[in-house]
Amino acid sequence: MPLTHFTVVADYDSFSGGPVRGSVAFTPLVTGVASGYIPDPVQGRITNGVLAGLDGLPIRLVCDQGDLHLVGELQYRAEFYGVTVDGVPTYIDPIPFTAPTSDVTVDLTTVVPATGQPTTPQLNIDGGTP
Repeated sequence: MPLTHFTVVADYDSFSGGPVRGSVAFTPLVTGVASGYIPDPVQGRITNGVLAGLDGLPIRLVCDQGDLHLVGELQYRAEFYGVTVDGVPTYIDPIPFTAPTSDVTVDLTTVVPATGQPTTPQLNIDGGTP
């Protein structure tokens, strides 16, 4: 049986005042015992503020589902690297979020982090440090 995937989107230009560029890595995490299939990490990039896969297509991640045979819930951690706004080094806080159980679209600029706090894009234009 094929695994169900969901789509991840984000548009950071609306928060920045200039073109946002950078890379992002989605690392799967399991809250319980990692006894089943854990999906591979996925790389993406932000070009002109828009998140996409390295191939330019939308990012698709594996949903949390029974076919994974995990003990615990599947989460992802989005970590950002080499981010700039209008050429100025910028830092975007990492975002841990719970994987949905169906094929939906998750917007990184509005997703509720796994910690339970609402996400607002944290673009810190101060040399790239948090």
